[in-house]
Amino acid sequence: MEKLEYLTICFILFLSLNLSAQLGEIPDAATWEEKFDAEYASVLPHIGGNNDNDEFAWHGHYWLRAYGNMANYTGDIKWVDLGFELIDYMFTMTDRERWRSGELSLNDLEYGSAYLDLWQLHWCQDNSGDDNCAGLTDPPDSVLITISWRRPHQGVWKVEALNDGMIIHGMMRFVNSILSDSRFSDYENQARAAISKCTEIAELHVNNYSFTKNATHPLGPGGFYYTRANQPFASWADPPSDARLYNDGRPLNHSTTMSAAMLLIDKWDDRPDFRRMADSTLMYFLRSVWEENDAYVWHYHPRSPNYIEDVGHGSVDLSLVTLMWEEGSDLLDDEIMQKFANVVSNNLWDGDGDIHEYVDGTGQANGSTNYAIAYDYIDFAPWDTTIVDKAEQTLLKHAANTSAWSRPMLGWSNILRWRKVLEEDAQTTQVEDPSINLEGDIYPNPTFGRAYSSIRGPYSIYNSQGMLVEIRDELELSHLPNGLYLIRFSNGAFERLVKR
Repeated sequence: MEKLEYLTICFILFLSLNLSAQLGEIPDAATWEEKFDAEYASVLPHIGGNNDNDEFAWHGHYWLRAYGNMANYTGDIKWVDLGFELIDYMFTMTDRERWRSGELSLNDLEYGSAYLDLWQLHWCQDNSGDDNCAGLTDPPDSVLITISWRRPHQGVWKVEALNDGMIIHGMMRFVNSILSDSRFSDYENQARAAISKCTEIAELHVNNYSFTKNATHPLGPGGFYYTRANQPFASWADPPSDARLYNDGRPLNHSTTMSAAMLLIDKWDDRPDFRRMADSTLMYFLRSVWEENDAYVWHYHPRSPNYIEDVGHGSVDLSLVTLMWEEGSDLLDDEIMQKFANVVSNNLWDGDGDIHEYVDGTGQANGSTNYAIAYDYIDFAPWDTTIVDKAEQTLLKHAANTSAWSRPMLGWSNILRWRKVLEEDAQTTQVEDPSINLEGDIYPNPTFGRAYSSIRGPYSIYNSQGMLVEIRDELELSHLPNGLYLIRFSNGAFERLVKR
């Protein structure tokens, strides 16, 4: 073989390999799976790491949501199995389990005292193996350790609502996707086991939440706080105290991500104390926004307003808003949701696949920061369907040449999910039978549009995942969580997608 011919073949091979590694466009589930399999043929994402660089919070979270999307979109248990495999692995990598396995030594577990709440640590015997590290006393031969995941910060290890919240928030998003889909009923036991462990992690942080601190502040109370370094709990018996907490609380995204996890735990495991925290956090968030350009704007740290919220952290803030809408909240209505949706088109969107860095429309996002529009902003599509198109344009421009990593893969799975929902919306409008007389008593909730009450049931009511919610003789949705529902008349004469 001539040298030139050899070099030409090598160049073509290199080019083909390089192109195969690029993400490009993902128009369907088959392409999403193809890109995933090509990237992770030998090692699954974040199976094998130890989380010392925050991988679980800032990548695992997004993979779990992507797996849940693909499971719901395709019905393929491949994505269910991968999601639970990642969750199980994450729980083997808590500090407690790594210490038990001998991977971590006592010196490795020296947490920085600043902002650390002793309620986030538990005593673990190092020679018995029969306790669960949840004792409230200091037994012999023991070590003080967290049952969650440490994170590095300025040369020390910290235990925070942010990191723990992002991890269990991602887990609960995945669990919610699986439990909400009747096709995956065989996985209920695994899902319930994951909820139990997520609850244990969430409980570490309840004493850093306050419903009363800053009651006289213009923004009022609500949210998680840092613990004062010089006022930690003296013993396990100490009650929560506002005096122990720093005045300004944590940045908004710290509170919203843990609150989102708590909201979903309450949904599936009846924790009204968790739901109360989620409600209070949402109230605090809503008190902190103001209007510009017919859209909401807010600060990264509302009680310490040093700068406007950026697009990346803003997606974490908004994750609580969209979840609260889906699960039902008296604090939200269509006008509020529309103004959050307007953040994308009125402020963030800079045209041609580019977005601004801050939610007031200033600055210019760089690189992967642009991907954020395809995370939680896209879930405002019911109020602005163009967000889906904008998310796709952004990924095509800024993620086409990247590999199949967590953030763009979640983004594309969200685009696929919303394309399907919006297409079904259009189809259900088309199949409506004009011979059905929809003129009659107007249904009390004006968001339903035309009347249904003149048509007698039974009605079949399906949620946006295609699961049958209930069958009723009269149309009544006021008891259901806010969200999208498909209403189907008994003889199939009409069906319509409605928003509660």
